[in-house]
Amino acid sequence: MVVFLDEHCPIARFYTKELNALDERYRAQGNELIGLFPNRLATDPSVAAWARRFKVNFPRKLTLFEKIQV
Repeated sequence: MVVFLDEHCPIARFYTKELNALDERYRAQGNELIGLFPNRLATDPSVAAWARRFKVNFPRKLTLFEKIQV
């Protein structure tokens, strides 16, 4: 499952607990949730800080106008 996020978005912040729960449920079935950050201002350190602050357990990837493999 792919979800698009922004570390400054209040809606993304609100749903982190639910997204972690979905990740746990689907990971147990052999699937994975991946958080994509298409914001050109996002950096590895800013996304990592966001993940620590909101206790995000699923993998994250910075992407901006690039082809991704999931």
